[in-house]
This record gives sequence, C-alpha cells and structure tokens, in this order.
Amino acid sequence: MKQQFAKQIQRSFNRALRQVDPAYFQSRRSFIHQFAGLSTGMLLGQSLLPDLARKTRVLVVGAGIAGLNAAHQLKKAGIEAPIYEASNRFGGRMMTLRNYFGPGLTTELGGEFIDAYHEDMLSLAKEFKLEIYDLREDEPTLQESLYFGGKQYTEDDLAAAIQPFIPKFRASLEKLPEDFEQLSYRDATNWQDLDQLSIPQYLDSIGVQGWLKQFYHSSMSAYYTIDAAEQSVINLFLLLGLPEPGHEHEEQEDLAEIFKIRGGSQALTEALGKSLQAQIKLGHALNEIKKHADGTYTAVFEQRGKFKSVKADYLILALPFTKLREVKTTGFDWSPVKAQCIRELGYGNGGKILFGLNERVWRKHGSHGGFNTDFPAYSGWDSSRMQAGELASLTVFGGSNIGHDAAQLNSNEILSKYMPGLDQLWPGFKAASNGKMHKFSWENYLFNLGSYTAYKPGQWSSFGGVEKEPEGNIFFAGEHCSVIFQGYMNGGAYSGRVAAESLVEKLKS
Repeated sequence: MKQQFAKQIQRSFNRALRQVDPAYFQSRRSFIHQFAGLSTGMLLGQSLLPDLARKTRVLVVGAGIAGLNAAHQLKKAGIEAPIYEASNRFGGRMMTLRNYFGPGLTTELGGEFIDAYHEDMLSLAKEFKLEIYDLREDEPTLQESLYFGGKQYTEDDLAAAIQPFIPKFRASLEKLPEDFEQLSYRDATNWQDLDQLSIPQYLDSIGVQGWLKQFYHSSMSAYYTIDAAEQSVINLFLLLGLPEPGHEHEEQEDLAEIFKIRGGSQALTEALGKSLQAQIKLGHALNEIKKHADGTYTAVFEQRGKFKSVKADYLILALPFTKLREVKTTGFDWSPVKAQCIRELGYGNGGKILFGLNERVWRKHGSHGGFNTDFPAYSGWDSSRMQAGELASLTVFGGSNIGHDAAQLNSNEILSKYMPGLDQLWPGFKAASNGKMHKFSWENYLFNLGSYTAYKPGQWSSFGGVEKEPEGNIFFAGEHCSVIFQGYMNGGAYSGRVAAESLVEKLKS
C-alpha cells in the first residue's frame, strides 16, 4: 500500500546525501546485499523429511498471504496443513476492486506495489505465471506533485531542503544496527533514547521546520498509516536507511523500481488459494488456544456461534496482533515481552478513498499522479497507471485524518472536503471526475481492525523484534514479523515462508 511514499522519501534523502557526503552515500549501497539474502531460500523437497515428521499435525491460522505461503511451502515439504480463516474469503489485506471504475480496470483496496527486492512476491508471481508490469516503463519525465503552503515544489527542491540536515540524520542513523532485521529490544542501548521521540519531536530537535517538516509529517502519516506525531522516529530512520534497491550506479537513482500484478494483487492469493483449496476452512475465527501436558495444542474456532476444536502439534499464527490479542490462552502464557507486544503493538488506521475520472488529468501537469501535499487529500497516486483505456482512478491513501475520513464520512462529505484541494493541485481535476467514488477502511474491517503495524514512541526498544520469535511450538507470520518488509505484501509472503522453513528445520532436528 505504501511504496509510493517510500520511494519519494528515499530518493530525496539519497540525493541530498550524495551531495553532502558522497563517501557515506556509497557505503549505504552495501545494504542491498542484505536484501538479496533475505528472500532467496525455498524449502527443500519432502524427501529430506522423515516419514514421521510428515505426519506431524501442523495448523495454520489465517489465510492472508502469510498463512497461504506458509501452507504452500509446507506442502512442498510434504506437510498438508489445514488453514483456518475467520473471514469468508482468503487473501487478507490483498483485496482488489475490479471493473468498478471502468472495464478491465483493477484498483487495490489493500496491498498494491511490489519492489525489486521483494523476491518472495516476485517468485510466487512467477511460479503461478502471473504477469508483472513495471511502472518505470511509463513516461520518465513525469514527476511527483509536491504542494505545500500554496506553492509547487520539485523533487530537486526537496533534496536541496534536506541537505543541511544530512549530518544530523546520519549521526542518528548510525546508532541503528546495519542489518535492520536484527533490530531488537534485546540490544537497544545505542538507540533507545531516539525511540522515545515522535517524528515531529525529532524534526524539531534538529531544526527542521516549514514545508519540509510538513512533507515528512504527511509522508510518514501515509507510509505507516498513523499520524506522524504518534510514531517513533525509528520508523523514519528505518526508511531513510534503506537504499533504492538495484541502483548501483548513480545515474539510475531516479528510477523507482515499482511493480504491480496484472489483474490485481488478489490474483496471487487467488492462485495460492486455488492450489490449497482442499486445505482451507473459511468462516472459522480463532477463539482459544489450549496447551496440554504433552506439549500438543488444541485450537478452538468459532463458526456462527458454534465451536470446533482442532488438535495440532505445531501452530503457525498468521493473523495480526490486533486479532491475536482477542484470543484466550489456556494451559500456558505468552512470555512477558511477547504478551506486551501482542497487547500493545501499534497499528495504523489506514484507509483508501478512490476517485473515478474520465482522463488522467494530472499528466497534463507533468505528474504521473503521485502526490504529497498539505491539503486534506495529502497523499496518493494514480492507481490506474499503465492500465489500458482513458478511464482512470486516483487513490488517496493514508492514516490519521484520511483513515478517519474513509471510516466515518459519507461520499458527499468526502467530495466536499477533498475535491477543492485536488482541483487546486491539478486544475481540471473536478471537471474530469465522473462521479464514481469508493472508500475502504482497514480500521473498520472486522478481521483486521487496522491497516498494518506502526510502532509508537518507546515500542521498538520495549519489544521490537519479539514479534517473529517462536513460543514453544507456536510460530508467527505476517507483515509484523519483518522489520525490512513491515507493512508490505512481501512482509507477509516472506514471513510465511520463514515460519514454514523454521518449522521444517525443527522437525528435521
């Protein structure tokens, strides 16, 4: 959902860093090698598993991309794990709206973009023969639209505004571990003071003001789908510390490596779900986990007021902690830090507000449709980009006020609030609109109760890193179980694979 803002923040920071500190700029590029090793492993064949291990009872809870990929990889190892899902659909936060804004147009209500180093997503798309299209093939002269305080800014303006603050950004960034996947509350001495600061508090402390502060505030409120004032500044540094993957030559830096699945993100979970159809049980909400004296488990599910018990030797819990915190445990307790994380981990209130248009009016103004402003519609993109036909859709996306509006306002209220700013940003927007609109709130979606993880001040140093740690024979998967891929579809796919691999390794030992 959030890749658009990642690229803008990273690109502007890297441009400024290259000008101020070229040596350090080059050293940051070594980070790409850590990505390369994250997603290349796949489970070995079932012949390496003992017959007894293949008979082990494994239960997957959650049929989003994390749970589906966990079960998919387990199946390759010879374990057919049942998948229990609370809702009446599989796919989780990969949800595509098809043909609403025009014949053949797909518009994402959830996860949308795949980056070049999201190898689990790309590998799955290739495995299921799905077409990936590359937004870099669009007209290269088109830019982001930046509009603050009644003035248009360019990406060069943004990089220039950042340059004076590079030394302070760098000093703070260097307090974090080089491998972000190793970021953990267990070793937070160097950066726990930073973690106590919100993003605006940190920006104030180093003197960032004016439109640049507004840019970071709106971008980060969109990126993590919670107001920047409620976020730990560590969130910002995790983003600044990630280079634009694949840009090993400076002249490539302006190329945003962003991909989408032809036919919608949901096409992947549909393909996975079809391959696992016999294993999926829909409409079963996890109510309780019981642990027995012999170390086995019983998972109790509720379906239409009735309860069903399922026994298992191993569990993979691929549901967000917003839902896991509702689940009762009997015969065991989560470890204290895990319990705190499950209970308190922040989640965004992200929502999408979608407008239909008869033409892509932003292109007349030199924009590819990506924007960041101080208007009520402070962030979004052309969600119909590189799709056939004249009809178009614009996605307004974010947390904070946008998330609230998607959840609470009706269509007329949204049009009244958002249309004037969009028409000021791109004159002719209102005239090009065709009256179609759609909104979706992940905060209101019963099966998630939030968009994705958003760490609040103090949370990284209190329990960051514990999310993915197994508890006994219970493994965890979901975007919340990855630091680098947090909030991305790839975070779900990656963590599902890792959970399956870890379980198989335990069976082999």
